Amino acid sequence: VSSPSAGCSDVLFELTVGHVRDETFELTVDHAKAKTFEFTVLLHTEPYHKYVLELERYVLRECESVLDHNKFKKKNQLNYDIIKYLIELCDEQESSRKRSIFYINQNKALKQDETDRILNDIATSLHYSRTSLPISAVPKGVVIGCLKFKESGSIAVDCTEVGDSGKEIPYSVSSIMDIENKGVKFILLVEKDTVFLSLLDHKFYEKVPCIIITGKGTPDVSTRSFLRRLKVELYLPILGLVNGDVYGVQILSVYSYGSKQMPFDNENLVTPNIRWLDIWPSDIEKYDIPDESVTTLSEREIGILNTMLSVDAPIEKNRKWKAELTLMINSKKKVEIEALYHCGPNILLIPF
Repeated sequence: VSSPSAGCSDVLFELTVGHVRDETFELTVDHAKAKTFEFTVLLHTEPYHKYVLELERYVLRECESVLDHNKFKKKNQLNYDIIKYLIELCDEQESSRKRSIFYINQNKALKQDETDRILNDIATSLHYSRTSLPISAVPKGVVIGCLKFKESGSIAVDCTEVGDSGKEIPYSVSSIMDIENKGVKFILLVEKDTVFLSLLDHKFYEKVPCIIITGKGTPDVSTRSFLRRLKVELYLPILGLVNGDVYGVQILSVYSYGSKQMPFDNENLVTPNIRWLDIWPSDIEKYDIPDESVTTLSEREIGILNTMLSVDAPIEKNRKWKAELTLMINSKKKVEIEALYHCGPNILLIPF
């Protein structure tokens, strides 16, 4: 569902406001006045999700929880206030930032994580994508390369001519139209902003026609949605360039199989069959990476890797990923993408 803040139709506004009012808000108004109201929410964190091999993503188990007012008085009041504010935004056809939601409710929420979780609860319980709510976040992802597209109400953007830092990926990916492939061979997905900027400086996309995307670490919803849309519409292979460490694998897994924190939205966000291009733990020996560029894993990181191998179904079924993670554990070594630079500035051209 498109975001109401992205200028969607009156029908969608009515649908969104109607859902919020009929299913969540109006039913609790009288109880709220009497201070006896309760909320029923769908649980969406572990262990209320599962990996479905046929769908190649984590999905939500239908499991509800009733937040009784006597036990959850503070949280229910916060739920009520946030839903009321969302309805006001919908009525006024306005949007707000996630950070603003927290500031408005600072007297009831200690951290932004609390208000963010409630927004996820609301979206999950309404069976909506979170971007359907009139709430936006500061754009994080960036794209550059042989790609052209339009945003709603704007002129076409040529991603080979977007300056020294790339084109910011819009929060509302549904506002993008007329996507044009300018001779692209593949999409290069980069974990780190520093590596992205290095590739940009070397005009990598001119030497090898491609689209380069980074979510600057853990990706936001917009970056994941944008990558999925390019995959679906352009039918291009996607190559992942991430660190050979725990967090690089986790980030690639979120893109590929979905977030365990947002299984209700994974259908719109996952991009299966991303190939882990580099850097692998096995590259340490293959490229004779110097010792000063290799770091020892902590016991905590080893524990995370063991957990990933034992309980993460998609990794368990991916032989290459499983072999590399096993090697990382046995060697107790990790390595960052920048370690390849000692081989020369054109090292990334080798796979192509």
